[in-house]
Amino acid sequence: MRLRRRQPDRRNKSQPDIMIDDQDLGFFANFLGVFIFVLVIAYHYVVADPKYEGN
Repeated sequence: MRLRRRQPDRRNKSQPDIMIDDQDLGFFANFLGVFIFVLVIAYHYVVADPKYEGN
């Protein structure tokens, strides 16, 4: 039984295997915008909470 040598991979390693399409990019941008908006709302809710203010 003779083992064959594996052929070298001919793909260029500098090129990514996958590419984000327009729909995925739009979803990611929308999700990121909503997430940042919720963080801003939560920050203002915590900062403006009157029970943590000094006398």
